Amino acid sequence: MRKILTSVTAVLVLFAMLFAVGCGSLISPFKSSEAVAPLSADAATSIETVGGEAVAFPDTDITLIKDKKSAYKVIIGKNATRTEKYAAEELVYFLYQSTGCELPVITDEEIEEGGHYISVGSTLLLGAAGLEPDYAELGDNGVSVYTKNGNVYIAGAAEYGTLFSVYRFLYYQIGYRAYAYDDIDYDYYNELKLKNFDYKYRPALGTVTAEDGEMSGKEKTKEALRMYIYASKNGGYNLDGNLYNGLWCHTTGHLASQSLYKDLWKNGQLCYSNPKSAEVVAESLISKYVDNAVGQYLMVGGEDSTGSCDCDDCKRNEEIYGGAAGVYSRFLNIVAEKIEAHLKSKGITKKLTIVGLFYYAYTKPPVKLENGEYVPVNQESVPRSGQVSVGVMYTPIGACYTHPLGENTCETNQPYTEYIKGWAAITDHLMMYAYGTNFQSYKLHFNNWSHEGDSFRFYSKLGMTYYFEQACAQNGISPMSSMRVYVRSRLAWNPYYDTQDLIDEFIGHYYGAGAEGVSEYFSTVMENYERLYTVENNECLGIYYTLSRTNLWTRPMLKNYQSYLEKATYAIEMAGGDKMDAYAERVFREYYLLKDNEYRFYQSFLSGDELEETKALVEYGRQKYNVTRDSEA
Repeated sequence: MRKILTSVTAVLVLFAMLFAVGCGSLISPFKSSEAVAPLSADAATSIETVGGEAVAFPDTDITLIKDKKSAYKVIIGKNATRTEKYAAEELVYFLYQSTGCELPVITDEEIEEGGHYISVGSTLLLGAAGLEPDYAELGDNGVSVYTKNGNVYIAGAAEYGTLFSVYRFLYYQIGYRAYAYDDIDYDYYNELKLKNFDYKYRPALGTVTAEDGEMSGKEKTKEALRMYIYASKNGGYNLDGNLYNGLWCHTTGHLASQSLYKDLWKNGQLCYSNPKSAEVVAESLISKYVDNAVGQYLMVGGEDSTGSCDCDDCKRNEEIYGGAAGVYSRFLNIVAEKIEAHLKSKGITKKLTIVGLFYYAYTKPPVKLENGEYVPVNQESVPRSGQVSVGVMYTPIGACYTHPLGENTCETNQPYTEYIKGWAAITDHLMMYAYGTNFQSYKLHFNNWSHEGDSFRFYSKLGMTYYFEQACAQNGISPMSSMRVYVRSRLAWNPYYDTQDLIDEFIGHYYGAGAEGVSEYFSTVMENYERLYTVENNECLGIYYTLSRTNLWTRPMLKNYQSYLEKATYAIEMAGGDKMDAYAERVFREYYLLKDNEYRFYQSFLSGDELEETKALVEYGRQKYNVTRDSEA
C-alpha cells in the first residue's frame, strides 16, 4: 500500500498482515526519547531535581564496563530474600542487554579485598559502609543508591524497595525506561562510566497497584514491578504469584457468612455495633489468613451497596462515634486488637494492616472542625496503629473525575476533598481506591488526564501510603490504556513530572512513526471533552456518567478520529523496520475501539460492503482482545 488507507477492509487487511508477524520481543531496541544526558563532573554540586528527586547524576572517572568486560561483581547477602535475588538478576540482565557484559553474582561470603562490587540488598558490605537505609524513613517502597569508594550500594525498604532501587540505578545509569508490559527501553554502551550516586527517595504514593486489562493478574507481576507498580485484579501480586493483599474488597460476607450469621446482618451490611461481629471476623481472619499471611494487608470491606446497618445500636453508636464510618472504624480497631493479641501469644512479630473499605455510607470521616482543624469525634473511632494497624481505604465512588480532588474546581468534589482531609488528620495509614474508567462504557475515553498530576500531588501531601485505581480489568481493553498505566506509574512515583510531557514522551516512543497521527487523535479527543464537558455544559464526569450518547460521539467525530489513526498506520508502513508490526498493532487497538463504537452507535446507518467490513473488523477485534462486554451492567 502506498497511499493513506481509507477503506475499512484495507485497514483490516493491513493489520491482519502485520499481526501475523507477531508483536516483537519484550525488550525494545529503540532509544528512549527521555534519556537523561549525563552531567559533567564539575556539576556534582548542582544536580537538578524534580519534586525532590534528582534528574541525573554525574559520571565518575571509573569505568564500570568497557568492551563487554568489567572488574565488577554483583554481591548479595548469604541469606538474601527471594526479592533481593531477583533484583540482582534484573540488574545483571539489563546491564547485559545494554553493554553485552554479564556481571557475576556472588554472596557476601565471597568478598575479596580490593574487589569491585555492586551490593544489592542487605549485605555485609552495605553494613560495613554505614549505608543501611532508614526503613522507617523510606516506607514500604523507598529506594537508595550510593557510590562510595568505587563500590555501588543498592538497597531499599521492605520487600520491594531493593528491587525498585535496582530499577532506579538502571534508570540513571543506562536510561532504563519501562513504557509498557511489552516495551522496555535503554541506551547502549561500549564504555559505561559509573555514576556518582547519592540517591535516596520515597515514592510519593507508597504502594501503587493498577487494575487494567493488560496489567491485571499474576501473569503480569514482573512486568508491572518493572514500572514500580503491582499487577492487580485483587489488590496486587508479589513475585511468587501470591496476593500482596491476602484479602481484597468486599469481604465481610466471606468472613461472616450471612447464611451462618443472619442475626449479624441488616440492610445488606454486617452490624459493626454487635460485639459478636468483631469476634466472628477476627476468628475467621485468624483461622484462615493471619498466621500464614503472605502479604501485609487484609481487607475487611463492607458489601457492595449504598446502605449501612440501621439497627438501633448502630443508630445510637453513630451519634457517639461520628457517623457510620466511626462505628465501622471502631469495629476494625477491635478486630485488629484481637489479631494483635493472637500474634503476640504465639510470639509472631510480623506486622499486618487490617484495611477498611470506606465506601458509600462509610465515606464521611468521624471528625469535627475545631479552630479550623479536623479532630476526632471520639478516640475509639480513630484508626489504630501498632503491630496490627487499621488502614483507611478511602473510596470516593461518587466523585467527579473531570476535576481533581484537593481543589474546589467543582461542587461535586468539594465534600470528597474535605472528607479525605478529615481522614488524613486522624490516620497514618491513608489509602486510596480510585477509578480510571467509565463503568457505563469501557470502550470510550475516560477524561482524567489533565488533572491526575494535581490529584497525586494532593494525595502525596496528605501522606498517602497506598494507591489503587480500578480501571478496565473486567473487559480487558479501553482507549489508550497502555499510556494510562505508564503515566499513572510515573506520577505516582513523582507527581511533579509534567503530565503532558509524559503523554508526549509515551506516544513518541510507543507508536514509532505513527506517533504524529496518534498524538493528533488523542489531542482532538481531549479537545472535544473540554468543549463538551467543561465549556458548554460544565458537566462533571463520574464513573457512571452516561457517555454512550450519540450527541457526544457523532459519526463525523468518530470518522475524524479514525482518519488520524489511518494516517498513523500509513506512516508506520512507509517507515518499515523491525518494529513495524508492533507499532501497527498498537494503533489498531485504538482503531478497533473507534470502529466498535461506530458499530454500536450507528449500525443502522451502515449498509452493504461498509456494514460487512465494519462488522468483520469489530468481530476480529473482539476476539483478539477478548472483549466480552461494553460496560459493567
